[in-house]
Amino acid sequence: KHRIVPTLTDDLVKELDVEGVNTAEEYRQNILEKLQSEKATMVENTYIDALVTKACENAKTEIPHSLVHEEIDQMVKQVEQQAQQYGMTADQLLSFNGITLDQYKEQLHEPSEKRVLERIVLRKIAEVENFDISEEDFNKQYEEIAGMYKKSVDEVKQVIGKDQLKAHINILKAIDLLKDSAK
Repeated sequence: KHRIVPTLTDDLVKELDVEGVNTAEEYRQNILEKLQSEKATMVENTYIDALVTKACENAKTEIPHSLVHEEIDQMVKQVEQQAQQYGMTADQLLSFNGITLDQYKEQLHEPSEKRVLERIVLRKIAEVENFDISEEDFNKQYEEIAGMYKKSVDEVKQVIGKDQLKAHINILKAIDLLKDSAK
């Protein structure tokens, strides 16, 4: 089989109907900007992960088994929902990867412990630092979430209360503190 790739022309770009892009050159630039943005996000996330991991290495705390099991249950529910979208059970979906649901839960144990510890450490940092959260902080987060889900800010506010958002903002501020401390 031989794959035929069409030549990128202004006419082809117009058929693709990409918002704000009308020419082949604009399309190339758009793709380049997306790739650069994705790479920058990946680098930033890797850096943050390393900082949080380092903070967790220094933590002296017990990881509650109940929270680890809640984390595992949450991840299993995601797989169950994904399986339902395909009209199958979680066991059937996982069988494509050659594992059972019990094996999957076992694989989730270590990453779940890590996530729980990260949450405990970041919440403790936020508690100790007692961050001020301004109306501007709330509005910025509501706008970001609305943009991600292509919803209005009012729709997001109906689903996510200030208390939930406050916990999230505190974690973000704890991460920012870790980044500032690492400089």
